[in-house]
Amino acid sequence: MNKYFADDSTLTVSYSDRVKAVFAADLLAEFLKRLRNQLTHYKFPVAQSRLTMGAESYSVRMVLPTSALLANGEWSSDVREWIASHGTELDIFDAADEYAIRADQFDLWLASQIRAKYAKDILTYEQARDEAVRRRRIAFGV
Repeated sequence: MNKYFADDSTLTVSYSDRVKAVFAADLLAEFLKRLRNQLTHYKFPVAQSRLTMGAESYSVRMVLPTSALLANGEWSSDVREWIASHGTELDIFDAADEYAIRADQFDLWLASQIRAKYAKDILTYEQARDEAVRRRRIAFGV
């Protein structure tokens, strides 16, 4: 945001406010951030994979024992409670999927804000791009 929209204080403030509203108090986001730091600077807790196969389907899960997470991680008390609430194991695929949905919804919100605010500039760019593609196709007979 600061690189491309530093001169648009309305959009950058709106972005910052939305980040705080969506992610600041999100225990899943805090868990994944701290897990990433743990993986980078220390070691990954021993994970277990689970493969379930049926006649027409299969599933793969990767779980982390919550006891190992709680013993080795530098977690806030809220994140510790969140980890413990998952019982004996935390499915990291489910956690990543859940976070990806939130991040995708955030990205869609941001794209809609940018598209609404810069609609004229985007339209001008898209028209120029389409014209360049058209000319390239004519030039190369495509």
